[in-house]
Amino acid sequence: MTLAARVAGFAGVGFILFGAGLLAMLHQRLGLGYAKDLAALSALQERLPTTLFAAGMISVTVVGGMGLFLSLCWTHAVSGPLVRVRRYLQELATNQPIEEVRFRKTDQLHRLADAFEHLIAARSRRRAAWDTSLERAERLLQDCEHWSARHPDDPSGLRQPLRDLHDVYEQMHQLFQGDASGYDR
Repeated sequence: MTLAARVAGFAGVGFILFGAGLLAMLHQRLGLGYAKDLAALSALQERLPTTLFAAGMISVTVVGGMGLFLSLCWTHAVSGPLVRVRRYLQELATNQPIEEVRFRKTDQLHRLADAFEHLIAARSRRRAAWDTSLERAERLLQDCEHWSARHPDDPSGLRQPLRDLHDVYEQMHQLFQGDASGYDR
């Protein structure tokens, strides 16, 4: 049973008991005689506005308190995941590894958590593929540089494409490292 259902159940029982108490307080025995009945009705008439005002104030306070409590519980179940998503996004922006996205069972926005976990998994796969490609490019670049060093006369015109390959490798390396400034807000 959810927290809201439990609170609503307790509130319903409380209002029933409150109504029974109010009825008992206002219930006056009549039929004792004309003068006594008029005196009882007169006393009831004098107490009625104060009693109803107090009952209304208590009801408004209880309902307001319940509303505040339930709204705080629900906003906590929504704002908690949003705070964690923001932290995870900051970690993503600064290329920090994210092990696992965790949310409480009582949190709302589970679809967002699932989507975020898929994003992290896809990012990890892309990063692994990027690492493999970058390592392969680095090995090829080193092989070409060794070949170029052994053949200084460069009969095949390999020196310029080798420089171009080196520039592309450096650009890939810089892109992979990323500039995380501006994501720390």
